[in-house]
Amino acid sequence: MRCCFNPKFLIVATALVAGTWLLFPQAALPVAAVLIGLSCPVSMFLAARRSQGGSCTTPNDADDSSEHEPKLDERIRTLRNEIERLREHREKT
Repeated sequence: MRCCFNPKFLIVATALVAGTWLLFPQAALPVAAVLIGLSCPVSMFLAARRSQGGSCTTPNDADDSSEHEPKLDERIRTLRNEIERLREHREKT
């Protein structure tokens, strides 16, 4: 069974606990408890971000039709023609 914890988060959490222990030894245990409690939700969040491809698109990027594949453009044209044909058929009935 594969562990669900994100290794990057575990490394950062360990560094935070170690740094806290070096600077404020009395606060290391509460910090560790909070990070242990957050480890699963943060790992799940990071896994969800990773599954999205890690890319962020702006509305302008998403609307740029010049980068569409030719097959996609042809499919859109075909569907628009079909919609128009169905509208005409509906008006006749």
